[in-house]
Amino acid sequence: MVFCGQCGLQLSSRDRHCPRCGTAVDADVLVEDTNGIDEDDATVISLPYSKSDSSQSTTPNQIKPYTAGDQQPMILARPHSDVTWQDRNNHSPVEVSPAGYAVAGQKLRGDSSDAKGRAAALVIILLGLLLVLGTMVLFAVQQGVLGFLAGQHSNSDTAAQQAQAVVTQYYDDINSQRYMAAYDLWKKASQTQTLQEFRSGYRDTVHDDIIFNNVAVQDNGTVRISVTVVATERVGVGVTRQRTYTGYYIVGQQNGTWKIWKGNLV
Repeated sequence: MVFCGQCGLQLSSRDRHCPRCGTAVDADVLVEDTNGIDEDDATVISLPYSKSDSSQSTTPNQIKPYTAGDQQPMILARPHSDVTWQDRNNHSPVEVSPAGYAVAGQKLRGDSSDAKGRAAALVIILLGLLLVLGTMVLFAVQQGVLGFLAGQHSNSDTAAQQAQAVVTQYYDDINSQRYMAAYDLWKKASQTQTLQEFRSGYRDTVHDDIIFNNVAVQDNGTVRISVTVVATERVGVGVTRQRTYTGYYIVGQQNGTWKIWKGNLV
């Protein structure tokens, strides 16, 4: 909107003189918004015109807020810190201050420092994300490896424990004279004796005490158990003696059941 500086009448942007008092309006002070603001949206106050001032022109670098007694036209820009104004003669744009007034003698400043700051912050964020991702991947790999090793170790422990339990049960059956149960703990292909021959081999055995020296899982899945057996044997009526045997047992699975595959005691 345009107003007459003499009588205050609202003028059209096409008026060059005030219809009421005849005061001239200088067209050079009209402004355009490079961001698409219509020139009618600008507020221009025209001050009393004199012929002695007609030769003077106002450039963008001479624009300043109006003060009492000032005979220069004044542009009141909208209070928006991001708006840039340009005059009709396509002079260089002038920067609008945060208060909304054109700042004389100042050129537009770029946002290079802000852009650099944003770029640096983005790089830092990306590096942080990469670090977190790398840590998560490393943790997952370590957990996978440890889990695999733990599983392997657990399987080995289970095999060793089951094999040792078979040998323990075997000697419990011998001491309890459950010879058929002890005989059935042998792998079928390893039974070179009949049940009767097996029973006769323990007719002088009173009691066996077994000591486990070492239990090791072998590559083929069987378990080698090193033992020491202290046997109490009958040598006559009411007479016993103790003999010590050392050797090993090989224990493995047959049809999903743990069996004694081989034994060697001397």
